[in-house]
Amino acid sequence: DRQIFVDDVAYSLPMDFSTLEESGWKINTDRYDVDSYIEPGKTKELSGLYRDDYTGNVCLNVDVTNYGKDREKLRDCVIDDFWIEDSSGKEYEMFIDIPKVVIANDITLGSTEDEVVEVFGKPDEIDDGGDGGRALGKIIYIYKFPDEDGDMVLHFIFKRSLSGIRIIKNIN
Repeated sequence: DRQIFVDDVAYSLPMDFSTLEESGWKINTDRYDVDSYIEPGKTKELSGLYRDDYTGNVCLNVDVTNYGKDREKLRDCVIDDFWIEDSSGKEYEMFIDIPKVVIANDITLGSTEDEVVEVFGKPDEIDDGGDGGRALGKIIYIYKFPDEDGDMVLHFIFKRSLSGIRIIKNIN
């Protein structure tokens, strides 16, 4: 089981929507209606979740999926994709009021590619847009961990240093 810690709160996938709400994350209600419905087998991406105590450029995106047989309210569906990123493109250490994001062995936003490889080994895939990351402005290291109920996929997004971590739980 892979967990990501944001200010010492552990998140594991899949997770209930209420887990984010209970830890202070809010949805931009101008963009999304948490009382809207998701059809069975469908996924809705929610971007730009925020917390009042973070004023930096940290962005949380999640995918919410209805694995049931009936229409379900968005807030009653399952989060199976969790992506937190420093969207400024600047060095992470320059910010003061942003969350401390940690995954496995103290890999944090701001870690180097070498540090991630030391902990996780050689990536299963590297997405550099085919040009070494020049057009995208980033390189993504992708790790896959199969388990009994689906695959766990980790993306480490590098700009100058680790600027984003994405966890995806593919449920069988």
